Amino acid sequence: PITYCAVWHEMTLLPRYVSAILWFFFIFSSCLLTVDALSLPSTLGALDRRTAVVESIAALTANTLALADDPTSTTSFTPNQLQVVKDPESYSALAYSASGQNKGSATKPLILVLHGAGKNDLDILSDLGDPRGEHAGLIPSLIASGQAPSELLQNFAVLAPYSEGKASFYQDSRSKLLQFVDWAIQNQGTDKCPITFDPKRIILFGFSDGATVAVELLTTSRFAGGVICSYGYNGPALPSRALERLQNKPMWVFHSADDVIFDAKNSDRLVEQLRAVNAKENSSSGTEDIIKYSRYDRDPENLPPRVRGHSMGITASKQAAVYDWMLQLPPIA
Repeated sequence: PITYCAVWHEMTLLPRYVSAILWFFFIFSSCLLTVDALSLPSTLGALDRRTAVVESIAALTANTLALADDPTSTTSFTPNQLQVVKDPESYSALAYSASGQNKGSATKPLILVLHGAGKNDLDILSDLGDPRGEHAGLIPSLIASGQAPSELLQNFAVLAPYSEGKASFYQDSRSKLLQFVDWAIQNQGTDKCPITFDPKRIILFGFSDGATVAVELLTTSRFAGGVICSYGYNGPALPSRALERLQNKPMWVFHSADDVIFDAKNSDRLVEQLRAVNAKENSSSGTEDIIKYSRYDRDPENLPPRVRGHSMGITASKQAAVYDWMLQLPPIA
């Protein structure tokens, strides 16, 4: 604020139109300093953030109503199935491991769950784990409420970081999430992170803003694949360098045509571009194997009109076929 006031004082000595122009470029250049060092996020910064405001207000009500209408949601909330872990330098997270996995077996894949936008102002268990919480319907709340598919419970470790105090992971650098992943790898099987997993079989599961961030993270070659639900980037195309890095990277994209938060055209463009770059080395049928696309005509969760269609994180989380697909993904080199 002191710097801004000093600059403004100096600008008042200039003609008004010159001051206005210089002030605009000063603010613009200051904003550029916050762009992440990774190449793709700076390009994806064009994401229309108007929808994130809507989403942050509506997420709590929408997801709570979705589970309230589910007769199976009467199952009690048992947070003891989830453990809270924390990297002091990055994120707190909810952790889960399949039965018997804490005894030195690091052969099972890890699902890294990236939630969508929200208020994110409660404790992590209340927001991520509680089936009546702000991010209800995603993997952590299904585990806690006993509604998760057995294909998930028996075969995977799960880590779900929490963007506490911020609308979403989109407001942080991607390097911060990578730092969290490194922390989990280094501390797995210890009191700090009492789950074990194969570091070459980490699979991203992103919803909404989390989906957009997940695609960016997949360009780092650190992850075996990703489930991309209600993708939010609305720019015309990904940069060629990003597409090259995403070549042969398995993804399963979910979107509903009636999504009122993020247009399904976002996912249409993403799938089209990814299949095109994969067609250079694969047959047309091969590209569909690498890039799967589930595009719904109508919201299968029947969310309220103000968030209608923005439900793919819920839909994908409870599908056994998603976890069967994940198990088939090869480890990274």
